[in-house]
Amino acid sequence: MFAYISGILKNLSSACLEINGTANHLHALLSQSKNIALCDLVEEVKKSSSKWIKSKGSQFRRFRWQDGYGAFSIGESGVPSLRRYIRLQKQKHANKSFQEEFVELLEKYKVSYDPRYIWR
Repeated sequence: MFAYISGILKNLSSACLEINGTANHLHALLSQSKNIALCDLVEEVKKSSSKWIKSKGSQFRRFRWQDGYGAFSIGESGVPSLRRYIRLQKQKHANKSFQEEFVELLEKYKVSYDPRYIWR
């Protein structure tokens, strides 16, 4: 799935620099093209990857992405540590759930959110 998503991003002129995840989420570090809005990029990644995985066998026929997504921008100096963070997803989530981690990120960077809507 990660290689397929990297290909989708490449086709959208948005290079995938790092991608990894667990059974319930993924993280992708990418250099987004200036010619596509983030919401359109995420929509295409979700649509195309969902269609692809469903073609891989009956065990994937019920696959679906959640409705929303989280996106953060970083400066060039943050790229090495973010790459490391993405590579270590399985280890990170052995001790802390994705939901806990995501809320911590929102609070750390002072992103307002309504908890009623982030886990639908």
